[in-house]
Amino acid sequence: REAVSVSFGAPITKGILEKYKTRLSQKGLKAAEVDAINAELNEELNRATENTAQISIDYQSIGVDEGVAAQMAIELPKIWAEVFTTKFRVLDSTQLSGFSQAPELSLDSSAGVLESNDYVEDMLRGLRVIEEDGRLAGLQTDSGITATDLRVQVEDFNNLYLSAILSRNLGKEDTLTKFYQTDLIFRINMIKEQVDGIDAAIVSIQSVINGETNSVTASQSYSADRMQVTGDAISDIVNLVNKSSLSGYLTTLYENKQELIRERAELNLRLSKINEKVDYGTGFLQESERKLNSLNKQYVELLVRAREMNRQNNKTLSQSLGSPHRAGSLIPKRGILIILLSVVAGGFVAAVAALVM
Repeated sequence: REAVSVSFGAPITKGILEKYKTRLSQKGLKAAEVDAINAELNEELNRATENTAQISIDYQSIGVDEGVAAQMAIELPKIWAEVFTTKFRVLDSTQLSGFSQAPELSLDSSAGVLESNDYVEDMLRGLRVIEEDGRLAGLQTDSGITATDLRVQVEDFNNLYLSAILSRNLGKEDTLTKFYQTDLIFRINMIKEQVDGIDAAIVSIQSVINGETNSVTASQSYSADRMQVTGDAISDIVNLVNKSSLSGYLTTLYENKQELIRERAELNLRLSKINEKVDYGTGFLQESERKLNSLNKQYVELLVRAREMNRQNNKTLSQSLGSPHRAGSLIPKRGILIILLSVVAGGFVAAVAALVM
């Protein structure tokens, strides 16, 4: 631990400083040009500090040669990445780690149908995550099924098979199905209240923006080549800044409203499917359960492979910018003391030899 040290930003920062030192040493630079060069320097230094590091190893203190120390400097970041991505998983994909895996799914009861319905929704979300990731989109199961192929199959199963089973099982008058339908209605009403609150906030913000816009009189004009900043001008600038901030917040509110409307539509569709009266035989239920478990097996296989590929990709967190080099004195540690003692010992031996002769 004492022999190994890491300094961020070196040695690239040295080259960056030399480059900008040359640029700033030019004569005739204006203040604006100096400020622009300094801004570029700070930006490049920040990037270099965040993305590069120099590993220094005092190999003499740990009793190894320079070649071993060079290999240690190369392997150190690789080992660090492997330990943290495989043992602690702090760099694992959080999008994929939230999806569950069920070994077996059942459709012969109301509880099983509800659990399977929620699980199918999770399957679709997980497959979309894999499908939208360019590194994971090419993954295939043993039978050659990709995430996109499986998502289409799961959507077809959800629309053709599970909807009918959901309608028949949850249309029964038992405690669980009543609670589930009541919960759907409560969630729809809650979303309606949230949408109404967003609509009220949108109307309020729009009135504020319109008021600020109308407060700027038409007689105020500012020349591009010359502008005198007075109290009214400062007030107008403040109004424009506030208007810009409110416009961004208004956009966020519209996006939240759209997401709530989409969720409410899905809940209404689910409630409508429950209220439909569908009849089917026992063979249809058994075939649906077999198909669901087959799709789930392929989904679990893809999910496991995607997580493993993420961990493998996270291991490659560093790239060597050049072979490690040794900087400093060529004389080993305590070399000066050894040389001085050798000189003294040699002189003593020479004196004794001279006296004897």
